Amino acid sequence: MANAGLACLFAVLMLAQAAVGRASGQSVAVGPQQGLAGTAVLSDVACPNATTCVAVGTTASGASSSVGIVVSFTNGTIGPPQTVSGTSGLSLIACASSSTCFATGENTLGMGVIVPITSASAGYPLALYGLSPPTSLACASSSTCLIAAENSSSTWVILPIVNGSLEGPEAVPGISEIGKIACPNSSTCYATGENASNMSVIVELSTGGS
Repeated sequence: MANAGLACLFAVLMLAQAAVGRASGQSVAVGPQQGLAGTAVLSDVACPNATTCVAVGTTASGASSSVGIVVSFTNGTIGPPQTVSGTSGLSLIACASSSTCFATGENTLGMGVIVPITSASAGYPLALYGLSPPTSLACASSSTCLIAAENSSSTWVILPIVNGSLEGPEAVPGISEIGKIACPNSSTCYATGENASNMSVIVELSTGGS
């Protein structure tokens, strides 16, 4: 009986907390779900502007026939999935401007790829030769984005995308893994990861403000 009383009290407190949240405008209203036939996993989403968002994923997770997909939705209306030939899956997306995004993933050889997305339309995938599928992708400005990946020598590198073109990779010495990248402004980004001593690290990255 005591446990039941505590459970009822807890439920009342949770309802009261939710009511306070709604009254103060801090709650989030969860809307209806929209299923997407032909997709197995949508792994990331980004919104290039106030009306459009773009999600990326794969058609058949873990299957030999899986293909990367791009799905856009505008004002809540979901468009048909776009398959990206030459990829086996897409896992990350970031947007540099209101019309330009980039997605990363892998091809059928397990090599990293990058896919330009313009006005929610997927372009041709570019193989990142010698690099594994990227673990992070972030855009510092409308002209500069950064990719983190591991090369064939087990060295982690940062690969810049400047004005839509890939530049040479910059090695990050002493790092055994890079997790995520975030950019507070156009000239500085930060990467999280782990060094060779299994210690968590934060690495500062300068983009030159371009």
